[in-house]
Amino acid sequence: MGIERKSLTIEDSERIKTAIHEAGHALVCHFTPKAKKLYKATIVARGGSLGATYMEPDDSEVSMNKEQVLAELDVAMGGHVAERLVLGELELTSGCGGDLQGATQIAYSAVRQYGMFGEEGSSFISSSKNDTSDAFTAEVDAKVKQLLDDSFNRVVKLLTKKDKQLRDLSKNLFWFDYLDREEMIKIIDGGEIDKERVRNWEAGKKSYIKF
Repeated sequence: MGIERKSLTIEDSERIKTAIHEAGHALVCHFTPKAKKLYKATIVARGGSLGATYMEPDDSEVSMNKEQVLAELDVAMGGHVAERLVLGELELTSGCGGDLQGATQIAYSAVRQYGMFGEEGSSFISSSKNDTSDAFTAEVDAKVKQLLDDSFNRVVKLLTKKDKQLRDLSKNLFWFDYLDREEMIKIIDGGEIDKERVRNWEAGKKSYIKF
């Protein structure tokens, strides 16, 4: 992710948006059974990113099954959906672009390279569009679109159900900059964490964020 950008001046309203985005990733990760284990989340800018949510790598895994691919799609979709639900469509940030690009690549790989989501009996796959017909490429595109739409709908359902946890986790990320797994789980379970806040919530809150 790069070194911490200490000299970067970021308005509190942007930090709030970043906190909402990362809280979405973290919650989907936590509540999706086949997702990787949640590790930490931050809204401190590093490299070209204003924030990040990290999962623990599993060195024992050398491949992914369908459930794990779908879990990765959902986690990638979490920030985008969180912004839509809390901020509204007109306030979506450009930070969603990288996540959606990543989700699209996961879906394309699953369909075109791994053969996981093709029609029954369809076994021909290729990593290059040059090896396949326009008709087959159109089928792949349609399947990828379906996978992304289904993921979006699953995550909307999850984060709508977990609305309070999403808002509580967003506020705490804004207050503290960094949260580790144990701190996030405590907040998700309705508890409070005991450490000094970095900033005041009311000073940065925008009226359109209904917390």
